[in-house]
Amino acid sequence: MKRLGEWKKEDGVTLFELLAVLAISGIVLSTVYGVFITGINLYKKIGIESQLKEEADYILANVLNELYSFSPDDVIYIPERSELTLIKKNELVVDSKDFVTTTEKENTKVQKAILQLVDNPSLDGKRLLLTTHSLFEDEIVERSAQINSEKYHIRPVKDDTGTELPIIDFQCTNREKSSCKGGIVTFHFILSHDLYSDQSNRLYVEPIEFYSKFGY
Repeated sequence: MKRLGEWKKEDGVTLFELLAVLAISGIVLSTVYGVFITGINLYKKIGIESQLKEEADYILANVLNELYSFSPDDVIYIPERSELTLIKKNELVVDSKDFVTTTEKENTKVQKAILQLVDNPSLDGKRLLLTTHSLFEDEIVERSAQINSEKYHIRPVKDDTGTELPIIDFQCTNREKSSCKGGIVTFHFILSHDLYSDQSNRLYVEPIEFYSKFGY
């Protein structure tokens, strides 16, 4: 059995040393945890930015599909209402000699596709609506759909003077008499996410500016 004096001579850890180790460990762990959380948030923000770009591409792809599939005879653009109307009033007819001719439809059977921007009363932004009047079984059927998702905001871009630029613009490049047969459509807007557009959010993502120009 050891004596009391022999026990006193053995090395050990004092309370001060233990507290110092715990304090240093806490600092190291908090630093590692902070770096870990920052990395996760950065990864999430990159994902949100990718979603914004995908949504912008999705909006444009939907509009292009509708425009090219509609094959309009006339195009009407009303800048005051940011409204682009495509009109299809001619149809191809094959006669008894297998000759293809073009005839104009009755006014009640004229097909239309209307692309317009409307204010979103519940959100700070615009809604992009597409309304089609299509001929189905000799009857005109109206269908309306929102192109952009509700959780994404469409806003106009402002120039250096603070003036809002048009989100949708159209320039006619193929005019016959008083009718426009085709032209160039320009989309220029700012797209932001409903949840991540608030700067107080730790996952705040800068809105992206989208610009695209195409003709048909």
